Amino acid sequence: MKYLLLLKWPIALTILGMGLWVLAGVTVIGAIKDTGTSFTGPGETTVSVSEPGNYRLWLETRTYLDGHMRTFPDQLPSGTSIRVFRTDNEDPVSLEATRGNMTMELRGVKRVSLGRMDMPEAGDYTFAIDGLDDERAFYLSEIRFLPIMIKTILSSLAGLGLIIAGIIWGMALVIRYKRWPDRDAGNQA
Repeated sequence: MKYLLLLKWPIALTILGMGLWVLAGVTVIGAIKDTGTSFTGPGETTVSVSEPGNYRLWLETRTYLDGHMRTFPDQLPSGTSIRVFRTDNEDPVSLEATRGNMTMELRGVKRVSLGRMDMPEAGDYTFAIDGLDDERAFYLSEIRFLPIMIKTILSSLAGLGLIIAGIIWGMALVIRYKRWPDRDAGNQA
């Protein structure tokens, strides 16, 4: 019991460090979950954007449509056009093509990035997709990679530092306590 009282602050510091590691893990898991909006094309679809920011438009190349798993090529057919604009005033939003081949697979669904766009404000946006012969699935998600990675790295490093500091502090206290075993006896006399 004496050791527990002696080590209460190093133990608390170590537990706080472990809590920061758990926070980092929860942040990463939260980044993996689907938080975007699915829709199909061709045609016009209105999507509500809850906050302004950077968004990515994905083409689902392996997905469920009408209850069946369907697979499509990673590229849209030539002649396909995608226009994005504000629903209320028809202000266009520029869709910048993705450089390279960016893909994401989650729970059997494969997505290929078509491009990114800046949504200047929250509201409804219309996606007008023309030139497709058959129905395709699309997915719009907010780009949150950089803030999530910064939060994860900082939480992990701070947590690791606190864990190491707690262990070293605890070891120093135990060594110090063992060097002077009669310390408490001398104070009682």
